[in-house]
Amino acid sequence: SNFLIDLLKAKPGTSEIADSIEDPKTTTINVFELYYGANSSTKPEENISKINYMLKSLSVLEFDKTAALNNHFNRIPGLRYRSW
Repeated sequence: SNFLIDLLKAKPGTSEIADSIEDPKTTTINVFELYYGANSSTKPEENISKINYMLKSLSVLEFDKTAALNNHFNRIPGLRYRSW
């Protein structure tokens, strides 16, 4: 979520990193956190609009019980992720 928030805020360097990611994805958890933050902000409509626009360029992965139980990121060939 932190990276996506920084991207929405146009923090330096984030758009270059985002542009370098082929087939970007996020999870339903991140989407929830973005909307929660937007609804709690002083400009909810503006922030929700920015989130909606950004999400058009991302695939959103479901995060269900199976996903929560599986910690197998290191077994997925070619998977790249960053801690922000």
